[in-house]
Amino acid sequence: MKATGVGFAELATVVGVHYKTAQRWVYEGRAPQTRDKALRAARVLGVEADWLWPRLPRLVNPDLVNVYDVMHGVPAALWRRLAQAATRVIEVASDAPPALPEDLGEVLKERAANGVDVRLCLGRTIDPPIEINGVATCRSDHDDMISIYRFDAVMLVWQNRGGPGLDRLGPVLHLHRVEDNGLFDAYAYVFARLWGEGRSIKRRP
Repeated sequence: MKATGVGFAELATVVGVHYKTAQRWVYEGRAPQTRDKALRAARVLGVEADWLWPRLPRLVNPDLVNVYDVMHGVPAALWRRLAQAATRVIEVASDAPPALPEDLGEVLKERAANGVDVRLCLGRTIDPPIEINGVATCRSDHDDMISIYRFDAVMLVWQNRGGPGLDRLGPVLHLHRVEDNGLFDAYAYVFARLWGEGRSIKRRP
């Protein structure tokens, strides 16, 4: 705080806490009650939140919920639960089997029939292409296409490109959108680029 010239009053105001609460962070070694407050305090002070409070969980990547070692390590029930819970958008980009894990095709058909915007972006290895009533589908020619599965504000990203063995052994990131321009938004941008550059196979009727 001395290096930045930020006082307790300013810190408390920006973060949205009482003046004495900010003092307790320094003098008593306490930590903010929420991840959001910790991140705001860190931005004001120009340091990383996990440096200020190493024991506060999930500060390095607020969007990151979990990391699964391999694709088949993702719980089967999680796929269907996320797809069935989606009410706005489902986006899938895949160039490696299984393109639709746990037989999600029927769930996507049902969600599309209920007004959910469902889009599939398929790589060249998914042949023949998957066709589902009410679902828009396009083909991507990118050689380094990773697998992205978005269900509203939740996403599973299979890191199955980038080096020998990753097509089988790549980890899966489980993301939930918490902050702007975080990991979730980064992969949402990747999908948008893949979709925008893809060749239309089928547009929903």
